Amino acid sequence: MVVYEKICGLLLGYLFGCIQARHLYKRIHSEESGFWKKAGFIAYFIDCLKVIVPVIILGEVYAVGFRPGHFVTFCYSCLGSIIGHNYPFYIKFKGDRNTAAYWGVVLYFAKNGILFLFFCLVAYFGELYVSGDRSKAWLKLVIIFTLGFIICCYLGHMPMFEENLLESSIIIMMTSILAYVGCKSESMNKKQLKVS
Repeated sequence: MVVYEKICGLLLGYLFGCIQARHLYKRIHSEESGFWKKAGFIAYFIDCLKVIVPVIILGEVYAVGFRPGHFVTFCYSCLGSIIGHNYPFYIKFKGDRNTAAYWGVVLYFAKNGILFLFFCLVAYFGELYVSGDRSKAWLKLVIIFTLGFIICCYLGHMPMFEENLLESSIIIMMTSILAYVGCKSESMNKKQLKVS
């Protein structure tokens, strides 16, 4: 696989990741307006889609489409989307919580196995129901998704070549770590604002 394809995947993912739906809605409408409550779902949906769209574009760029050799490029695109969501260039590299963007990563890769998606959903919503702690639920989702992805790769459930297994696993681990750190830092900032 050529390095420029990976760089293109990372950059395309970053550019789409920089689309901050919530930030754009805040500029148009105040948070107190009734529109903002309806727009929350739309922003979440857009944040989820912005991870999947560059992968689809990359799949269409290659004439054959979604070939196993290009799977690692899709992993780079997802990493770029999370980086773009956490650090968008046009708002001084201060992004938003990335739960929706990470759910886009989960949904894209979970298309290879419904059981994989089921475990991710149970991990997140189960912990949310039991403890009500979003931080714990988020941590469980990140761990279950990352381990599930690596296991699915090595069992042959992901469409990739053997030489890409290690690289894809490392990229997804980096994506998960960045997603968790981005979500934790956003929640820490909100706690500090409440205290002061």
